[in-house]
Amino acid sequence: MKEVFVISDLHVGGAAPQGNDTRGFQICTQTAILADFIYNLAARKDAYIELIINGDVIDFLAERPFAAFTPTPTEAVAKLRQIVEREYQFFDSLKALLEADHQLTILLGNHDIELALPAVRTYFEQAIGALGRNYHFIGNGEAYTIGNEVLIEHGNRYDEWNAVDYANLQELAISQSRRETNNNFNPPKGSRMVEEVINQIKEKYRFIDLLKPETGAVMPILLALEPSYRKNISKILSIYWQLNTKQYTDSIKALVASRSLGLPEDREVSEEELGDRLIEQELTKMLKEDAEVEAFKESAGIEQEMNITEKGNLPAGERGFFSTAVSFVDLLFRNNKSDIDKRLPSLYQALSALQTDRSFDPSRENLKEYLTAAQKLADNGFKYILFGHTHFARKVALKTPGTYYFNSGTWADLMQIPPDLLTAETEDAAFPLLRNFMSDLMGNKIDKHIVFKPTYIHIQLNKAGRVSGIDLKTYEC
Repeated sequence: MKEVFVISDLHVGGAAPQGNDTRGFQICTQTAILADFIYNLAARKDAYIELIINGDVIDFLAERPFAAFTPTPTEAVAKLRQIVEREYQFFDSLKALLEADHQLTILLGNHDIELALPAVRTYFEQAIGALGRNYHFIGNGEAYTIGNEVLIEHGNRYDEWNAVDYANLQELAISQSRRETNNNFNPPKGSRMVEEVINQIKEKYRFIDLLKPETGAVMPILLALEPSYRKNISKILSIYWQLNTKQYTDSIKALVASRSLGLPEDREVSEEELGDRLIEQELTKMLKEDAEVEAFKESAGIEQEMNITEKGNLPAGERGFFSTAVSFVDLLFRNNKSDIDKRLPSLYQALSALQTDRSFDPSRENLKEYLTAAQKLADNGFKYILFGHTHFARKVALKTPGTYYFNSGTWADLMQIPPDLLTAETEDAAFPLLRNFMSDLMGNKIDKHIVFKPTYIHIQLNKAGRVSGIDLKTYEC
């Protein structure tokens, strides 16, 4: 009998903590538990095991020197070498799995794109002893299937910010295999965001890539911590469009005109003014009343003469982009702790919308693009569709009877807003909790807010290779 275990989004990489820094740059801090899980699979004698790592096994984006993509083979191998030496237990566990004659299958994600480069892939395979063993690497964007029933893919192709241009990546790999020069590959916009924005914020605020959900939680918290971040929203826009200066300027003008932001047409509009208006729209969607928007704007230093725009004014696709974009911006940090209290009422109102948030509910998918994609694949005849990428573990029944969408979740750390803060019955009860939470964020005292829930998908196959059992499980460590 064969059993398949699917995990994803390990994000092994990033500098370890040093001195008074308790986090370092790692979002996967439990590699010893991860290794223990794999060692236990390697020791199984009662079944033939296939371990599938469904993308983002390595986090090159977390390794210094930071880069959206490291195309030079020697530099990329050097980063991987740092990770292997730092997290040797994990790599040794993969070696043990292969030495036990079990199978290992790895799919490319969007944080480990460098694994598609021949020299990097070779070094990785040597580190885990994969040469000549039961090892399969898929780095060209293909989905992995088990029989006619199961389809597995990382899922980043359904995320506009993190879709990979596999054709150009393959061309780069082909050129490097011949020691030729080819620099035509452009990394995903999300990777540029990590390099140019998120990692810069993370130098001071370690919570920035851990707190979930990004839209409802990160944006208002960053506004409260440092209102001046809105001045840099142009960086997010320029990354999104990936245009040159003239094209970017023309696009800004078109954006102002097409979205009826209420900005004057007879003069130039500054990027800061545009940023304020876009932030205003996001706040309008998050907060309950226009008065609360005005209160937050006043406390955040946003100009009062701007009109409140109609809720939900942005087209659906663009709402998703800006909700994500303004959540990760380049902060101009200042010592403004004394101002935090002035923004607590509005911040509390913004976060109160999360009282009904079900992002951590494994039975529901809040990201419609993944449900839509899974349903289309079910319409193509697959019964079980398995994604990763979102970091949220899922098991959701699809419309087609007998079909299911799964997400393998993550083995990285996550953060939630403290539940007692969200369930406080009055503002007077909530404010001390909110003040303490904000203090923890500013001081990087976030360990008590970390959620570590290592999940996997367990598939049992009968002698005919058909699925006899499939479920989402949590590793009991």
